[in-house]
Amino acid sequence: MQLLLSAVLSLAPNAQALPTHDRQAAHRLIAACRDALDDANGMTLPRSGELCFSGHTTPETLAAYQDIAEAEFDTVVLRSGGGLVDVALTIAEDFLRRDDLTVIVWDYCMSSCANWLFLAADWKVQIDPHLVTWHGGPAPPQDLTAKQELYRDALIRTYKRSVQFYERIGVDHALMYDPPETFAPDPDFPGLAFWVAPRSQLDKAGVTGLVIYDGEPEGELRVLIR
Repeated sequence: MQLLLSAVLSLAPNAQALPTHDRQAAHRLIAACRDALDDANGMTLPRSGELCFSGHTTPETLAAYQDIAEAEFDTVVLRSGGGLVDVALTIAEDFLRRDDLTVIVWDYCMSSCANWLFLAADWKVQIDPHLVTWHGGPAPPQDLTAKQELYRDALIRTYKRSVQFYERIGVDHALMYDPPETFAPDPDFPGLAFWVAPRSQLDKAGVTGLVIYDGEPEGELRVLIR
């Protein structure tokens, strides 16, 4: 049992009371994962109960995760720039079956990572300058473009699956589509624009377990990712 999770559980006799933070323990776990992966992308279990997870949500990432999915871990040190929605959802759904799972954001958790992987944890740790950033989500059926109509059935299945995930965790699905008023993406680089949701917005949407959350809205945000 990791230091952070031990502190969380000992100080949280019931799910209604948020645990006291332990920033030093979280920083130590991030540093340990950075060392274990030599600051590169990959997945490893350096110690019992802890998973280091770095990389986009791609088929290769899913295969690597499935190779270790039977392992017992209750802490995920997570760095991801997002990627394929179905991959992120598959991993997030596996997160949901784990009891008292803690996710600690390492450098960044963007787009699909924020939408599903971060929210799937019982306990969530994001310490400045490590970022959780949002980028929209699957288009609802009525908003599909002409090009997307070619893949309408698959896109609708993904959208419905995402809605069901949010229903399972008790969070408003609109969260991923609702940037703060200060958000003003550069129209020349829309794919590089992400936003940081303030704590008040996450609370309103029904997000729980925010052990540490240093996120504040920053307007347009560009992040260099690995």
